[in-house]
Amino acid sequence: RIVKLTWWEINLTSLLTVITILRFLPLATFFHLAALGGALAHGNHHHDHDGHNHRQLRGPPGGVPPGLCKDGDPTFKVGGTTYACEADFNEKGGQCKTPDRTPEEQAEDAQVFQSWLEKKGKAKGNGKGKGLFDSRRLGGCGGDGDCVDWEGGQVITIPVNFHIFHDGTDGKQFLCKYSQGSGFTEIAGGSCNYIKEQIQVLNKGFGGISVDVQDTEYNDNTQFQFCLVGANDVRPAADYNDAGLYGDPQNGAYKATFRTGEMETLNVWANQAQGYLGYATFPQGSFSTTDGVVLNSASMPSGGITSYQEGDTLTHEVGHWLQLYHTFQGGCSSTTGDYNDRAGFTKIVESSATYGCPSVQDTCNGDGGLDPVHNFMDYTDDTCMDEFNPGQSVVMHSAWENFRHKVGESELWNVAADGVSCTQVDVPTASPVPPTPPPTPAPVLPIEPTIQASFVGTCPRCTTIGGACSSGTLLNSRGTMLGTSEPNIPNTIDGCTDGNSGTYHSDESNDAIEVTVIGGGLLQVGKTAVVKATVWAWSTGTSDTADFYVTEGDSSPDWVFIGSVQAPAGGAQVLESKPFELTSTLQTVRVRYRYQGSVLINPCTNGSYDDVDDLVFAVASDTPVPPTPPPTPSPTPFPTPAPTQAPVLPTPPPTSSPTTSPTPAPTNAPTTPPPTPAPTPNPTPGPISPCAQYTGGGPCKRDGGCRWAKGFCVPK
Repeated sequence: RIVKLTWWEINLTSLLTVITILRFLPLATFFHLAALGGALAHGNHHHDHDGHNHRQLRGPPGGVPPGLCKDGDPTFKVGGTTYACEADFNEKGGQCKTPDRTPEEQAEDAQVFQSWLEKKGKAKGNGKGKGLFDSRRLGGCGGDGDCVDWEGGQVITIPVNFHIFHDGTDGKQFLCKYSQGSGFTEIAGGSCNYIKEQIQVLNKGFGGISVDVQDTEYNDNTQFQFCLVGANDVRPAADYNDAGLYGDPQNGAYKATFRTGEMETLNVWANQAQGYLGYATFPQGSFSTTDGVVLNSASMPSGGITSYQEGDTLTHEVGHWLQLYHTFQGGCSSTTGDYNDRAGFTKIVESSATYGCPSVQDTCNGDGGLDPVHNFMDYTDDTCMDEFNPGQSVVMHSAWENFRHKVGESELWNVAADGVSCTQVDVPTASPVPPTPPPTPAPVLPIEPTIQASFVGTCPRCTTIGGACSSGTLLNSRGTMLGTSEPNIPNTIDGCTDGNSGTYHSDESNDAIEVTVIGGGLLQVGKTAVVKATVWAWSTGTSDTADFYVTEGDSSPDWVFIGSVQAPAGGAQVLESKPFELTSTLQTVRVRYRYQGSVLINPCTNGSYDDVDDLVFAVASDTPVPPTPPPTPSPTPFPTPAPTQAPVLPTPPPTSSPTTSPTPAPTNAPTTPPPTPAPTPNPTPGPISPCAQYTGGGPCKRDGGCRWAKGFCVPK
């Protein structure tokens, strides 16, 4: 490869020296040499965590590429781990241990993201929403009601729990306790300033206020903010070094012991991170006790790691926690490195990770700009990281809606005046509220029968309305697995098929589905229901998850994700979904029972051990029409003749219609009523009908003289 070097790019004493250097320099160094002149003139921007403008503190970009150590290179210390040199640290990927997404996971991520964009577009087009930053949906926040108006400038507040590990000596300087009731508590030998400054760095980075606009292309406010809801002192020495990474039993054990909150709460385990700066979990469809970020304590502001002690490591890892990839993942051909092209902005990627802080670097031609060296998702120094771009902001909101916003924890908090701690929202401060009277007991509805489905079309369905609909044995087993095959495969309304690997009741299978109304009565529009899946879990069950979906009708499904439930143990298990609202008189539920993998918006792509089954069921209307009672005769009035007709005589009905009188009606009407007509059946109100005793469709239909009509039992 021919490299041109001009005198202003590198000042060497002779051409012979240039040739000598070219023979030995690694190729990656040329990028830094080519940018050196611009860097010397331009300088490099720097975070000022005190809130002032960025200062031009750095000289040449430096940056040590991955590789072998050279004679004389100093060691490089990361917390309690010492590397042979900084090049060794970079070679071993010390900046971030978060694993790259696999091609299959990337495809699923892209599908979820694209579906989210399309739904936002539809919401904007039909007037039900504001487009990309429309209201997010929660299990209890459905319909068209807004939870957070992102376009209106509202932000999402993420509560943060810090778990600080130490071994009694090392790591003790980071100790701090914080609780909502007691506030900050300083511990001997420790300081709360590290955590306080770390939360401030997060808020500046995600708020777009820690950038030098002259040096960076974006200063995007992601509309996420963070507040501290808890910090505790943890002292199991074995966990201080974080001996376990993904999937390691020890890792799962210590995380499960100290984790708090649901998927909306950010848990940070601060320890030595096994010699890395940190790592994070990507969002997933179901709750996990390992969800969160492992952070090297010394990467916090003033923590002591050279080039990485301004707190941007946590900003980087929280980006992963909200589904961002590295800017260099996939190289120049990447469509996921910065997500900008997906969200409608110019794509900017780079061929590989960048180190140090070069002022000018462009390793990919035709991608729309210089390398995103200032992006938080690169590997540059903390002094260089300053921005998220608009595409990344959109992706993080998609991840929040699709995976994290489940129970509404984020609605409980706001950032307090100190810019660090959490304060509760909507806490009453007015006069004491009078005692609440005892609640009026809700009417107890009868328990309606469970309807057993029949195989109709391509899957089980209940055509009769009851209090529940069950597939019975129609879904037993999975596909054509060994031992027992599932009857009537594929048992889906859209032809989605199962994986066929494994053996019956040794490997995964979804054996039955039941939909049950909550609170008794019939399955009826406007009520809530749950889905119960009877499954067989492989081994300990920890790798098996049921994803629940619902759609209106039984064709062209528009699946709505209800939630996911992990099998608690191996063998036969009954997994129950979150409640969902019945919205149509004909609905279909789907259970996607999977081995590993992740949740899908279009739940049809399956692994070889996955089982996908549907159940169609009828639902009663939400506007029942009461039965019409037999007519009750009104008292017979005095005859009031019409102006153009003769009065009706109190005699038996004539055999022909009365004729029109040519003269006006008499004015001297009789003063006494005419004879009372012959009595008619039921002259006074009585029992409406024997059918009225039935309040459910099943008992009503079993009575041969009755029929079920719009929520009521009436005579045939």
